Amino acid sequence: MKILKHISAFILLFSLGLLTLSCSSVRQPSVQLNLKRTEKIQLQKKYENVLGYRPNKKQLALIKEIDVWMGVPYKYGGISKKGVDCSGFTFQLYQSVYDLKIPRSTTELHKETKKIKPRKAQFSDLVFFQISKKNSATHVGIYLGNNKFAHASSSRGVVIDDLKKEYYQKHFLSFGRP
Repeated sequence: MKILKHISAFILLFSLGLLTLSCSSVRQPSVQLNLKRTEKIQLQKKYENVLGYRPNKKQLALIKEIDVWMGVPYKYGGISKKGVDCSGFTFQLYQSVYDLKIPRSTTELHKETKKIKPRKAQFSDLVFFQISKKNSATHVGIYLGNNKFAHASSSRGVVIDDLKKEYYQKHFLSFGRP
């Protein structure tokens, strides 16, 4: 009888684990993160201070790619490390980390993403803003959790900012998932 209870408990826990994994919508990196243990720890420590949490192994592929782009100047229509705009930055990261082609323009990207409620936003979801008086998204970044997001700022280049800043709260439009 005790064996049956243990087997039943194991099957239940195993099933719940599978269900949890199958319901997860967090993107998995398509590239292998080839970092030495010391490099991985340094990257985790560096971004633990910025993000307010220690990135896990799955998150590090995106964090590493963002790190390479940090400080790249803003250039309207740019898509390289010589200069990049917000949608170009997002486009390049999604392609290199997740091997996922997304629309190049912020407006098209916003139209084609599944809208996500703010409380359900996850690491690597997109965050859209309506900066100008247009009726559509005019700025995009990549959500990193804990109210932080990476984007190409027109005044500061590629940076990580906090959604709690008044400016971003005022212009926030939605979260989206490709």
